[in-house]
Amino acid sequence: MSQEYYINSLGLPTRPAGRNPYNTAALPPGLPWWFYGPPAAPAQPPPPVQAPVPATPGGVPKLAYSVEEAAEALGVSRALVYRLIHQSGFPSVKLRGRRLISAELLAEWVRQQAGGGAL
Repeated sequence: MSQEYYINSLGLPTRPAGRNPYNTAALPPGLPWWFYGPPAAPAQPPPPVQAPVPATPGGVPKLAYSVEEAAEALGVSRALVYRLIHQSGFPSVKLRGRRLISAELLAEWVRQQAGGGAL
């Protein structure tokens, strides 16, 4: 979109008739439209946030977190994760004495706790 401005005899920018980009009725009184600069581009919606895919050092996607990794991913303490484990609906499993939290189900659980909205 080209911006065509002309300088009038007073040295002020003007535009050809009918090409004013502003709704002048919506501007505060007292200042001309060109004082506010060119109109802003329409706001673009932000891209959807995708949950990061955890990976091992070899680059293999992780299927489950340890309690410490889950606490780090959630940004909470380890003690809080242990309390959450004892609540129904929290995605954890005990495997050979070790507590693991499913990475995929943890992201889904967080979405449910947030009211089903996108993160």
